[in-house]
Amino acid sequence: MTVIESIVRLVPGVIKDAKSRQDESYSLQYDMKNIEYPQYTRPEEVLGYKVPEILLGGHHKNIEERRKKKIKKMR
Repeated sequence: MTVIESIVRLVPGVIKDAKSRQDESYSLQYDMKNIEYPQYTRPEEVLGYKVPEILLGGHHKNIEERRKKKIKKMR
């Protein structure tokens, strides 16, 4: 099922909003080589590791800037 879903979503028209695929790991926009940034959700602490405060603040511009920095650092 995972393989089918990952292929079918690349077919034009399957996903109505093309922006939804923009940041995926394997997107044509990044020549199928996009390295994803760390992503977090709740709880705010897991096994002693705290989620960075910037991600908990909800300020989308700051979060996007952090994502870009992390991507550059990972390459």
